Amino acid sequence: MRGVQRTKCAVSVLMLSAMYHPRIAMADDKIELTFAPLQIEGDSEAKSIRMIKDAGRSVVAVLADRPEGGAAVYLVPLEGSSARRRSSVFGLDSPFGIPFWDIAAAPGGFEAIWTQPGSADSRLAYRAPNGKVTVLTGHYPLGIFQAPRFVRGEPAGTVAVTTVAYTRNSRVLALFSDSLERGDVAYTPVPSAGADLLLDGLLLRNGLGYVLIEKLLKPSGRGPARKDRRGESIMPGILRSLLLNAKFEPVGRVLSPIGDAPVFEFDADASSGRVFLMATTDRGAVAAVASANENQVSWTGVVDIPSTGELEAPCILATDRNSAVSAAIEASGKPSYARILLGKLTVNRQ
Repeated sequence: MRGVQRTKCAVSVLMLSAMYHPRIAMADDKIELTFAPLQIEGDSEAKSIRMIKDAGRSVVAVLADRPEGGAAVYLVPLEGSSARRRSSVFGLDSPFGIPFWDIAAAPGGFEAIWTQPGSADSRLAYRAPNGKVTVLTGHYPLGIFQAPRFVRGEPAGTVAVTTVAYTRNSRVLALFSDSLERGDVAYTPVPSAGADLLLDGLLLRNGLGYVLIEKLLKPSGRGPARKDRRGESIMPGILRSLLLNAKFEPVGRVLSPIGDAPVFEFDADASSGRVFLMATTDRGAVAAVASANENQVSWTGVVDIPSTGELEAPCILATDRNSAVSAAIEASGKPSYARILLGKLTVNRQ
């Protein structure tokens, strides 16, 4: 019986690999990406996930409910003796539901940033590597902040966070990059990659400058939203990218990484002049790659990743110039069922 079970398991993984093997788009770079279940304890409880590099290992960070109430962060290393084992790290105190969040590895521990919505505001909490928690947005006591992200890419520098800040008439991508633990510093507004309403955004370090990627509301109007596993409505939008110099001044023109296809959520990372991007769509997901230097960004490859289930919380982590690991939550529409899919992305020059 054990031999039969192992055979069935192998067949199911092969079938899943075929199911998620993408259609290759005609581009300068050939992207290959295949998903398979991560198979960890409690993956059906995952509300959101991120990917980080800790002590040289790729790690999936899982946000889930904790038994005593609230949300907790669990880490699942993908390599080493503790691979696939889930361990609780810390809780995220947010009084109204599961928060928007991000995590980063740092000397001496882990940093986290997350939303703490109130009756008329939505502030951001910051957890330092030593575990101390402060309100990052104390300079804006009635401010509304969403979608916080740590600035990633190369070279590594001072810890910085971007967030979508609601202004009187619109929204702006706000950068906090000075003494985050103080909690009373003003943000720097980042130039927009388009005139349409900002829904989400992130910055990647790119030498002395940055690559900006934003999700904007489609000019033709709002498409149907979807609810993620936190119960939040996620509105579709279109992706745009823009190169910025060290002074956050635009360099060159705005680009469309995947055209005008609507996406729900996205993540990106960079290594050795290569940008990796993954986003969820109404048919599954899409991945794209770009070459970047301080003078220009060129999106050179894109691939569709069809899925029979709804993919949520996409995340991607660059491992070198030609490869990355990625993950997403596959949801079936049932609150009690979900699984984490893990993928390996490779780039080959055509």
